[in-house]
Amino acid sequence: MKLSPEFEIELQKAIQKAHQENFEIFSIEHLLTAILSTPRVNEISKNMGIPRESIVKELKTYIEDNIPKRKKENNKMPPVMSVGAQRMLQTAWHHSINSGGSEVRPEDLLVALYGEDESFGLFLFKDKFGVARLQLLNEISHGRSATKEFAVDEMGAEAENSFRSATDSFCSKLSDPAFKDQLPDFVERDYLLKRLVQILSRKKRNNPLLIGDPGVGKTTLARNFALRIQKANVPKNLKNLDYYELHITKLMAGAKFRGELEERMAALTAELTKEGKKVLFIDDIASLLNTGNSGGQGIEVGHLLRPLMEAENIFVIASCNHKEYKSIFEKNNAGARFFQKLNIEECSVTEAQKIIATKINEYEKFHKVKIPETSVHKAIDLGKRYLSDRKLPDNALDLIDETCARLKLKEDTENIELSEAELSAVIAEMTSISTENLQSAEGAKLKDLKKNLLDKIFGQDEAVNALVEAVKFSFAGLSRENKPIGNYLFAGPTGVGKTELAIQLSKNLGLHFEKFDMSEYLEKHSVARLVGAPPGYVGYEEGGLLTDAISKHPYSVILMDEIEKAHPDLINILLQIMDSGSITDSNGKTVDCRNIVLIMTSNAGSKDNSKGSIGIAGAQLKAFDKTQLKNFFSPEFLNRLDSVLEFKPLSKEILIDVTKKFIRDMNLQLAKKKVEVEVTDEVIRHIVDIAYDPLYGARPIHRQIDKEIKAKLVDEILYGKLSENGGKVSISKKDEELVFTIK
Repeated sequence: MKLSPEFEIELQKAIQKAHQENFEIFSIEHLLTAILSTPRVNEISKNMGIPRESIVKELKTYIEDNIPKRKKENNKMPPVMSVGAQRMLQTAWHHSINSGGSEVRPEDLLVALYGEDESFGLFLFKDKFGVARLQLLNEISHGRSATKEFAVDEMGAEAENSFRSATDSFCSKLSDPAFKDQLPDFVERDYLLKRLVQILSRKKRNNPLLIGDPGVGKTTLARNFALRIQKANVPKNLKNLDYYELHITKLMAGAKFRGELEERMAALTAELTKEGKKVLFIDDIASLLNTGNSGGQGIEVGHLLRPLMEAENIFVIASCNHKEYKSIFEKNNAGARFFQKLNIEECSVTEAQKIIATKINEYEKFHKVKIPETSVHKAIDLGKRYLSDRKLPDNALDLIDETCARLKLKEDTENIELSEAELSAVIAEMTSISTENLQSAEGAKLKDLKKNLLDKIFGQDEAVNALVEAVKFSFAGLSRENKPIGNYLFAGPTGVGKTELAIQLSKNLGLHFEKFDMSEYLEKHSVARLVGAPPGYVGYEEGGLLTDAISKHPYSVILMDEIEKAHPDLINILLQIMDSGSITDSNGKTVDCRNIVLIMTSNAGSKDNSKGSIGIAGAQLKAFDKTQLKNFFSPEFLNRLDSVLEFKPLSKEILIDVTKKFIRDMNLQLAKKKVEVEVTDEVIRHIVDIAYDPLYGARPIHRQIDKEIKAKLVDEILYGKLSENGGKVSISKKDEELVFTIK
């Protein structure tokens, strides 16, 4: 514990004086005399009109009459600090830390005095001279005194010269006619308003708790009820209510000292529970209930809400989301029994259209952009499909607002019309989906999908056909709801195009591609990296690799490469995705997986191909064995797959086409250097003959091209004939050797 220099000097003086006067104990009253001798407390006393000299005089009289003294012959030992004085120092230290200080100041001890209920010093300050703790805190914090009044400006910061009541400082009175134009309409969902009125009309548990995801209309419902009170459009028992909305940021602003927030809440409660029926709306109540548990704020604020909820003349309407309700109210039955749940679900498309129709004029007037009905329907469709982390109508209105802003900045003229193409362009920016893929019709993309994939993938026509049919089935809306676009297992030997097909599928569908190598998840503990570490482990609350990837790119092709290498616990994670189209991370956040294509690759059905044999049979390729998949994977996993696609080993003839593709890819790379490479059919056949191995597929071809062609061009490209202006390279075969001609 570190003391401020001015207080440390006065404390030492007081201890020395108590020693000289033979006192056996250094009491709270001794400590208080030391505090009152400091310049800072002297300044505070003058500002507040505290009779410092009178208090010091009475303290000295009390000390002489009540604190025991030692005999003169036992005066060698200094006085022992009393338990109360030690406790007061410790409390002051906590005050200093909580208010951002690094040392105990005299004013911290003065505030700590208010925790010593049995002390004579507190009697003098609080009872005899009427110095309230809140008044003292205000003077210390802001250089002024205010007994039961608060001064808060519009941003929640303390103002200098104006004082208002707690309700005026921390609340807005929405039942005041001045707020009439600011209160929203609540369209279409009258059943929720009826349910709200029904709860408020109960004898007990008449405090509604609005529970729902962000954007479903919790705040709008609560504020619309205030509008109905103004219009007297409520039952007789709820007319003429004063309706207040609590601003939590104003309530918490500047509350640095321990207990200051609780005192503000207590003052607010005292004012609201006076005569007259009132409604108090607390938006996002979880942020208020969590406050008292941190930073040494003392009593939980939640306990101070209890008098409000028990008062017969106060109705408390609060809102929170499902996660907050589970973590706060379900754990605290005492808090939950004062509220009655009112679940608010996402509105339907029809309801969203009617809600947005009432708000369109506001957006048209503000942006000076005309918004046709077709664009509203498009915004709802795009919002529901691509902004699944938010709910209707909030996501559609957000999309319309941003698109109008984009259009207004791009165009100089007024009253331009919002087009569907502009909406698609904005949603592409928000979701990182290419505009071309977003604006093109799904039918057009799927119509050419088979041809485009066969142009890139060779020798796997059956697998490509099966994949295309399965993808069309899903996009046609014939698959089960609440499932990913597709769950596929690509099974076959290594190097035959399983991973490449997944990459090409993502490109053709315009989806983000994310690959996870299952060799990194061999151990049980490593699987937790995908959804986040459990509580108590390093990395908790940081999220998981898989859940974060899907949250960042909801429209993705997710590839789990060589799934058989992963720990069996990973299969259990995938079952949740494949069956319900969602996954829950370690923080309890549910990630929507309905817009991903989940692809897993496996060599499990082709393991016999890697076993050597004797004689001519050793050169033969064995057929794919599906029974190995059934032996390796559980029935519940295989049963959730949309399709198991078999990939066959590649023959020499197929590898010739693959080699030509690799040469074309190499020319695309060299085009930046203005270099073009031409090879004869003999060269291609030569590469295939040397590199062909039925067990390893196309990968040896790639390595052979690197060795025979690319390696011999490196020097020429860097500092040879091709370094300045590029050129054309012709490669032919002569006497089992490759001949390079540069033009």
